[in-house]
Amino acid sequence: MEKVYLVKNLSELAKVANWLKKKLKSRTLILLNGSLGSGKTALVKKLLQCFSWPENKVKSPTFSLINRYITDRWTFYHIDLYRLEKHDEFLLEEIREFLADERAVILVEWPEKLNLNSLFGLTGQLIHVKIDFKSNDLRKIEICGNKSANIIPS
Repeated sequence: MEKVYLVKNLSELAKVANWLKKKLKSRTLILLNGSLGSGKTALVKKLLQCFSWPENKVKSPTFSLINRYITDRWTFYHIDLYRLEKHDEFLLEEIREFLADERAVILVEWPEKLNLNSLFGLTGQLIHVKIDFKSNDLRKIEICGNKSANIIPS
């Protein structure tokens, strides 16, 4: 099942984040795919804003690798693997530990840089988000998930 958005600006991106907020479940793993500058971190910022986290307090974890944000409902782990040069078993184990937390929502940018297949059975749900440039001011966002994600257009 799939949901597709065409996004022209940040207010439209907020609508995507609000829709995604409603789909979150315990131990959600969200894989964010897209080229550099496509809006992966911007989407994470908008999602966290849905939980009253100030947008200016959400930073890209490009250098720190992992940022954690605790809200009343969820603990978000924002992971950016852009700088990862090879498979890191220790990082994979850390993500595995995050998934043991019932409140965990894990957002991974550049997921293709780490073999995450061993985690899929541990998740409450798996959601793939693909962001593509269509033009300078238009992005196509495709969201799909496993059966438990219940991704259906609304």
